[in-house]
Amino acid sequence: MKNRFHVSMLALLAGLLIMPAQAQSEKRLNDNYPYGFMSIAGGGLWTPNSSLPQGRNRFTPMGEVGIGGMVCPYFGLRFTMDAGAEKLLVDGEKTKETYLYSNLDAMVDVTNFFYGTKPHLLHLYAVGGVGLGTLPNESRTDKMPYNARVGGQLEARINEHWGVYVEGLAVNRHNIVDAPKHWQAQTMLGIKYCFTGKQNYKMGLNAASVAQEYYNAQNAMNANAAETAAREKVVAKDVKPATAEPKTPAAKVEQVVCQPVNIFFDLGKTQVVEADTQLRNIANYVKQHPNTKVYVTGYADAGTGSHEVNLRVSQRRAEAVAKALQQHYGIKADAMKVNYKGDTEQPFANNDDNRVVIVVAQ
Repeated sequence: MKNRFHVSMLALLAGLLIMPAQAQSEKRLNDNYPYGFMSIAGGGLWTPNSSLPQGRNRFTPMGEVGIGGMVCPYFGLRFTMDAGAEKLLVDGEKTKETYLYSNLDAMVDVTNFFYGTKPHLLHLYAVGGVGLGTLPNESRTDKMPYNARVGGQLEARINEHWGVYVEGLAVNRHNIVDAPKHWQAQTMLGIKYCFTGKQNYKMGLNAASVAQEYYNAQNAMNANAAETAAREKVVAKDVKPATAEPKTPAAKVEQVVCQPVNIFFDLGKTQVVEADTQLRNIANYVKQHPNTKVYVTGYADAGTGSHEVNLRVSQRRAEAVAKALQQHYGIKADAMKVNYKGDTEQPFANNDDNRVVIVVAQ
């Protein structure tokens, strides 16, 4: 019966790991899920109510291997097998019993549940499950050892495949020789490998893609400016003077080409910081082109906060930039159009770059 239980657990988790490959062609709410993982960890058990004396006699070193997967951004399953040599007191004599437990745990991603499914450096999981065990000297008890356990896991993401974690569990074991029913504290330090690279293990800024977007936009605007200048030059060449009177040389005016300006903000912030150069360029352009309309649009990233909060934050950011343009750079309020999108639109691929106000003069 015990062997059938271990084999059944492995078959169930094997099916769970096949799911990501089968789901590649399906359209899902979040393309990062599902994904599978393997883990290996080391640590120990502490038995506070053991019959053994206090101290290291109550500590049992142990190792654990696991396999599992997250079926959606919030819920997953894993199968683990842990083994160790537990110190027991049998018939008044201290002995060691090598044990093997197979456990099936449910995992809830608390971080995704409260903070959204954007890339996170740290993930907190709530963990709970049950397991069955084997003991070599099981003739000393007529019942199969089993357990129930509950606790948490904190994982730090290294890259898209690897993560390290620390886990703490309260384990209630039954039908152990030394104590038929007792609680133990289990602490593990482990490393995890994910089978798919699409889940939200991404960390840091995607600088290459952001830079490429910027240069593409710059090149397009420069091309448009050059085309406009060429057309103006042709028109000026074809216009003939109305009289033969000598022309008075016109004052040379330096042309200012205005580029869209991105004013970035820190998480949750609405104050304009270090934007003097960008806003001054907008102001100079408006002064040379009095009929120009300035469009100020605020955004917030979709990875943090609720839609309502993000809408308010984007509004305050846009209003702060418009206020700075009016008070410090002399742009009149009726020359500006202020708008805010919250997290309904994301102009940049990188989540954090969407904490931005985009200013366009045209």
